[in-house]
Amino acid sequence: MAKRRSSIAHRFARMKGLPFEEKALMQRIGNLLDAAINN
Repeated sequence: MAKRRSSIAHRFARMKGLPFEEKALMQRIGNLLDAAINN
């Protein structure tokens, strides 16, 4: 699942036109979703 989580974070990080805070928030949401899936 670690590989999947990194791919999700990478996808969010590559979103263009977003300020850094938005990217960080998207990555955090992706991590939370991945944690929920793992649990």
